[in-house]
Amino acid sequence: MNDHEQSNASVVTGCLYRHRKRGSTYRIVGEANLQTSAPVGDNERLVVYQGDDGRIWVRPANEFFDGRFEKEIE
Repeated sequence: MNDHEQSNASVVTGCLYRHRKRGSTYRIVGEANLQTSAPVGDNERLVVYQGDDGRIWVRPANEFFDGRFEKEIE
């Protein structure tokens, strides 16, 4: 699969994938949009969140909790 085909591959929620090198199994929970103002490193803690429109986003935890979001009272 070339780069263009990879970027256009369908993301199907619930599908299982096995990591070829480690053999670990992973289930797709959704497709997300990464929003960051800085480069993201390996194993960096990320927050996955969903908007009212249903879109799923991913942001580094230090950016999510830096004051740009505030917790709502439930």
